[in-house]
Amino acid sequence: EISCNGKSVKHEALVDSGADSCYFDSQIAEVLGIEFRAKGKYIQVTGLTGETGPAYLHTVKISVGKFKNIPIEIGFVPKFPANGVSLLGQKGFFEFFVIKFDYVGGTIDITTRR
Repeated sequence: EISCNGKSVKHEALVDSGADSCYFDSQIAEVLGIEFRAKGKYIQVTGLTGETGPAYLHTVKISVGKFKNIPIEIGFVPKFPANGVSLLGQKGFFEFFVIKFDYVGGTIDITTRR
């Protein structure tokens, strides 16, 4: 769950150790009432295809399992690929959580560093 401005939305995202940061479609920002272009920090990001585009950084709170209202920075991307998946990456997610992947068991264990 992602929350900001007194609004929240349940949203699935891929836990991606290969992603530098966290990136979500800008439509999520709009649902949360975030003026992502006007109030976000502008950055350029490069996707897997090598295409570069804008993202706007904002701090929001996420809840993952038993961990509630953890502030993280997310880059909201206005030209998100149609088949794109929101990413929880190194900066903003892995820096706050310890992730253990059990491929054979089909589980992911998430604990917090706090």
